Amino acid sequence: MNPRRVTMIVAILITAIMSKEASAGIVFTFVESAGTVTVSYTGTLDLTGLTPVATLTLEKSYVWASSIPSIYLAPKTFYNSFQQYSNVFTSRPNFTTSNGGHEFADNNVADSGSTAIGFKGGTGNSLFINPAEWSGGQLNSGSATWTNNSFATMGLNPGSYTWTMTNSDTIVINISSSSNVPEPSTAIAMGLLGIVGFAGNRRRRRQESVA
Repeated sequence: MNPRRVTMIVAILITAIMSKEASAGIVFTFVESAGTVTVSYTGTLDLTGLTPVATLTLEKSYVWASSIPSIYLAPKTFYNSFQQYSNVFTSRPNFTTSNGGHEFADNNVADSGSTAIGFKGGTGNSLFINPAEWSGGQLNSGSATWTNNSFATMGLNPGSYTWTMTNSDTIVINISSSSNVPEPSTAIAMGLLGIVGFAGNRRRRRQESVA
């Protein structure tokens, strides 16, 4: 195949992959290292078609590993404008194990420069946010830290889990023991670029042998 055509096909595939990655709603990444578990999240959230059913006051960030797996990332101080949206998720694979508990973070989402968010499975699977923070589709982010903890003590099951909302937006939960593992889209893109390089080298060798 013509190397130019291969390059064009690869470029189209990479664009499609990256577009799909970018279209994801919120991506949570949990990492365990040296007795510490950290989580960071980033992304945008589509509230189309969602109507709040209650307003709650929540404090601190925590992970609850139980029959109703939950994640809440909130500021260190009381946060009194969480709005609850019920029956939000059409699929919510369980990312916790049976030996976990209710673990509060040591360092919570910063009081400024980040956005509070929470979600849980079980009956009335719900999303908790402040709509004012998520308006306009802006990029949002935050993080929290659990010292003297591990995935095992927190009841987190390594893997990648996608919770799909009724409006087709998603919350992706990546639980990885290493921060150096590339995202699937990045790994695929690197592989495709390798194919292009191989095709180019093969063509040059053929030209050199003819010459």
